[in-house]
Amino acid sequence: AAYDTIDDSITEMMNDDESFISYLDFQSRMDFYSASNAILIMSRCSDATLLKSADSWNELDVRINKGEKAIHILEPSDYIDENGEQRTSYNIKNVFDISQTDAQPQPPQKAESNPKVLAMALMKSATVPKVAVDELPTPNSTAFYDNENNKLLVKRNSDSVSLFKDISRELSLAEIADGCDEYNRSECLPSAICSAYMICQKYGIDNKDMNVTAAKQEWAGLENKEIRSRLAMANDGLYSVSKNLYVQLQKDKEKAEKEPAR
Repeated sequence: AAYDTIDDSITEMMNDDESFISYLDFQSRMDFYSASNAILIMSRCSDATLLKSADSWNELDVRINKGEKAIHILEPSDYIDENGEQRTSYNIKNVFDISQTDAQPQPPQKAESNPKVLAMALMKSATVPKVAVDELPTPNSTAFYDNENNKLLVKRNSDSVSLFKDISRELSLAEIADGCDEYNRSECLPSAICSAYMICQKYGIDNKDMNVTAAKQEWAGLENKEIRSRLAMANDGLYSVSKNLYVQLQKDKEKAEKEPAR
């Protein structure tokens, strides 16, 4: 039933641009959940913010509201098959959102939203070497991931908003390439564009000009299972880039607090 829900949701997203964008917006704030689980959560509770099992809520002295139904997600479980090889199976795990409990809703955490601060932190958080250049292989862009040399090329004198968008996309490509046996930029680019859109959404950077629906159309004709893997690639980029950015922002904040006031 869970896999049927995922399959039906992907079919809807591929046929309806608004559904696809709604999924990306939801995944952007649930980046620590897999694409499959984000779809499952969204199908049951599109306003979900904080999920725990009933036992975990009970340990916090929080009670599930009467009549609430559990949200089903997939929990991986490793095992050794008859040939001695490690495999992964998935079991259903029941969780409840904080809105389904008697706990007080938590105020949203305020994220850094200054484009210049974000762009600088994003560059510093890059896991690949950076090289400043005057021209890039791709026109109308401020950054390019050079897979052959494993470098991030950054165009000099670029504005902060464009830098944040483009570096988010290219660092997502770098993360995707790191997990690919055979990296192909054109095949991975739609996932990276979706990653960049979600990173901008997470940090409040205007992403209305990022054509994720055109990126989605690159997947037309693929089976839903393959589309699910492309969404997983997008989420991998979102999770890794966002995590590194968050760590760098915390480092910068701590450094600023230690510096004497001028």
